[in-house]
Order: sequence, then structure tokens, then C-alpha cells
Amino acid sequence: MELEEMKSLWNDMSARVEKLEIVNQQNIMKMTEQKYRNTFSKMMKIELVGFAICLIFGVGVLFNLDKMNTWYLLICGIVALVCYLIIPSIAILNIKRMNSLKIAVSNQKTLLTEFAKRKKRLLFLQRYSGVYALITLFVTLPVTSMISDNEDFFLKEHSPWLWVFVGLLTIGVLLFSRYGYSWYKKTTASAEATLMELGD
Repeated sequence: MELEEMKSLWNDMSARVEKLEIVNQQNIMKMTEQKYRNTFSKMMKIELVGFAICLIFGVGVLFNLDKMNTWYLLICGIVALVCYLIIPSIAILNIKRMNSLKIAVSNQKTLLTEFAKRKKRLLFLQRYSGVYALITLFVTLPVTSMISDNEDFFLKEHSPWLWVFVGLLTIGVLLFSRYGYSWYKKTTASAEATLMELGD
């Protein structure tokens, strides 16, 4: 075998290896992107179920807003609408932003910087979800009372068991919110680790 033939074979093999490396890198990128998207699609499904429930309550409050016959009941109704409709919508938009991160077209530094910004926005809302949930609980009581019984919650007598129930519900809401926030942190950390693998 002559030197020219060996050079030609060597160049062919080098080109094939280079092509395989490019294809392999593209496959790794696709797998990483799919793994990243799957992380947030589960989160989105959970939020959409929650939003559907909130939407039902929100529509119920909206159609009965005219029953709120005092200024403070009207404020409770409006705050309930914000809690049922606006806050879950913002959460869904934040998850959508996380999921739409362009992985394939970014270098790792830019990608991680953009991810960190979006993660901060997402976790900021979730950090205070217990507060939103408690506000929702406390404004829902008078609104529901007015819708179902046509009675002002603040003026009628209540059984002590109602306050026991509200106390237990408050504890449950706070525990659930804390669990939800830690799950969001864990999930975003997992997504970040997936993106970090691209640099290896």
C-alpha cells in the first residue's frame, strides 16, 4: 500500500469519526433536551389540574359577585378571584418559560444564566404559595357563606368546630405548601443538573 493510499484511507477514517462524533453529540443534545422537557411537563400537568379546579371556583365567585353586598365582602370576592385565576396563571406561565428554554442553540454559560433567571422567577412565586393559599382560604369563607347561605360570615354566630376545622385546614395548607415548594426546588435542581451534563 502506497503512502498516498494510506493518507487517503486515514483522511476517510478521520472524516467518518468526525461525523460520528457530530451525530453522537446531536443525539446527546436531543436526549438531554427530552429529559429536561419531561421534568417540566410533569410539573405543568400538576399545575393544570390545580388551575382547572381554581377556574371552577373562580367562575363560581365571578357569577356570584353581585351577592357581595358590602364593601368588605366585595373585596373578599375580588381577592378570591385574583387568588383563583391570576396567581395560578402566572405559575403556569413561569413553568412554560422554563420548558421553552432553548437548549440546542445556547452555549452552556448563556444557557445556565438564562435557566437561573427563570428558576428564580418560578421559585419566587412558589416560595409564597402558602401565603396565597391562606389568603385564598380566608377570603373564600365569607364569599362561600354569602353564595350558599346568603349570610354575612362576619355577622353570624359560628360553631367552635368551624374554628377547629379552619385551624386544621390552615396547618394542612401550610404543610402542603411547604412540601410543594421543596418539590419545586428539587425538580428545578434536577433540571439544572441535566443541563450541567452538557458541559461534561
